Amino acid sequence: MTAPDRASASASTPEPQQALYIGRFQPPHHAHVASALAALEHAPRLTLGLGSANLARSIKNPWTPQERAELWQLALTEAGIDVERVRFCPLPDRFDAERWAADVRGLFAPGEKVLLVGYEKDDSSAYLHWFPGWTRLVLPELEGGISATELRRAYFLEGPHSPLLAQHLPAATLPWLQRWAQAPDYARLQAEWAAVAAAQAAAPGDSRREQLWLWQAGADIHLRVRHDPIGDGLWELPGVGLPAGNAGVGTLYSGGGRTLTGETLSWVEQAAPPAELRGDLLRVPLAEALANPRQFYADHAVILEKLLG
Repeated sequence: MTAPDRASASASTPEPQQALYIGRFQPPHHAHVASALAALEHAPRLTLGLGSANLARSIKNPWTPQERAELWQLALTEAGIDVERVRFCPLPDRFDAERWAADVRGLFAPGEKVLLVGYEKDDSSAYLHWFPGWTRLVLPELEGGISATELRRAYFLEGPHSPLLAQHLPAATLPWLQRWAQAPDYARLQAEWAAVAAAQAAAPGDSRREQLWLWQAGADIHLRVRHDPIGDGLWELPGVGLPAGNAGVGTLYSGGGRTLTGETLSWVEQAAPPAELRGDLLRVPLAEALANPRQFYADHAVILEKLLG
């Protein structure tokens, strides 16, 4: 994936009108809150870009943008911040750097002075260089390097009363997370966590290959409902696995982060699948499918939108 034009290091610019802090925040922890507080010391208002807003619930993205905004409001109020200074903006994953960067720029009026907040940790931080003309506030990594992944692992494997959560999460968010653990999605994601761990252990480091079909019939699209602990109940494009080393037919989709179990190479052909795959398919209005990206497994909604618009 080619990155947009990269910005040079921060230069002296007029006082920013608004700070921007982007992340998935699944969930927001002490280091996230500390970064938000630092941003509000440099700008009167803060935009929190809630990433992966178009992806279904999973062990990587358990909470919706609305739920993450609730957690943030609890955390910021606990820290003494007026939440009226903060706006929450869902940001979809595009799996396309140019389109994603355009979404980010679209959060602000042309010419608005923006302070982009973040810290350099790995390739996922590259976007900090993609916005020429914006000032950057690069922060040190806090909390001893604790990651939201570790906190989600504790939440789903040890339970919502795990000591690790109490140590690294704002106290005001803990009752919310404990209540959420009573919802059916919590048990489903516990099962998904176990299934992902088993799949990764069975084929460590291997990439998976698959052939998918995008079968449109008039104003409808044919989809399959997953019956698997990973993504159970979600829509997906019909497909089959391919032997290692084999290539499929159609447009290739690849790249990290598409699936939970590791790299997956997906070839998508715009045609009807073989007859033996058609028996359990749903016929869904295309407009309904495009309007509900969070009902899809992995990035299948993004694939659908790219191919059909």
